[in-house]
Amino acid sequence: MNLVSPLFASAPSFVSEADLCAWIGAAPPGDRLEYHRGFLARDLDPEMGLASPDLRQQLKQVARRALWAESHGLIFLVQRRHGEGAFGYWAIARPKPRRTSVPLASIWTAPIPREFDEIITFPPNIPQPPRRRS
Repeated sequence: MNLVSPLFASAPSFVSEADLCAWIGAAPPGDRLEYHRGFLARDLDPEMGLASPDLRQQLKQVARRALWAESHGLIFLVQRRHGEGAFGYWAIARPKPRRTSVPLASIWTAPIPREFDEIITFPPNIPQPPRRRS
C-alpha cells in the first residue's frame, strides 16, 4: 500500500514519527510513504518555517528518524519536486534485513545519533561559494 501525507494548500504536512516507524516495520519491499510535503529546510527554520515550535520539533524528529532508518538499510529516501519550493519527501521500503543491530519492534525507541542534527539544521552546515562582486 502506498501512503501519501494529507495535503494542505497553505501549510506543509507530514506524518508523525510513530506512524513512520509503524510503516517501516510493516511495509513490504517497494512500498512508498510520503512522510513530508513542503520544503524541509525552510519548514524547520524558526524564522521562515512552521509557526509552532512544537510542529517544528515533531518534523525534525520525523526527519531524524527517516535518516536513521535509511542508515540502517530499512528504507531508501527520495525527493520529488512538485513546483517552486514544494517537494515530496518519500521513504521507499527495502527488503527487511535478516539480521539488524536494532530489532524492528524497537524502531521508534532506538536512539538517534546527534550527528543527524547537523544534517537537518537550517541553514545547513554546507560551505557556500564566494559571491561575485559587481
